[in-house]
Amino acid sequence: MLENAFLHILRGIEGYNPDKERLTIWMYKIARNAAINFVRFNNYISTLENQQKKSSERIANLEIDNYGLKKVIMKLKAEQKILLSLCYFKGYTYDEIAEALNIPVETVGTKLRAALLDLKAALM
Repeated sequence: MLENAFLHILRGIEGYNPDKERLTIWMYKIARNAAINFVRFNNYISTLENQQKKSSERIANLEIDNYGLKKVIMKLKAEQKILLSLCYFKGYTYDEIAEALNIPVETVGTKLRAALLDLKAALM
């Protein structure tokens, strides 16, 4: 963060006007703004992460039909529930699932196959 403030100062030195304010005050304002931007950015990132967690939880808790399948699916791992919900109940393609969960498409196929095998074993 300190480096960032110094870079802003160096890049903006032409905009400094000694008639308006002292150099130290001008530098302080730039450093303060850099610190504020840093805090805001970190808050924004943590907000995004929280929203992503909440959406994952909502996807895992989708309402599934009442054919007894819900009880069996609830026995699966959380990740498997999400994959099955997105693929079979929401109709997402493998590419859409990969983008939504930020994982490679090949991994979606592999994990979905494992989820189906676990589901099959639970049904037998």
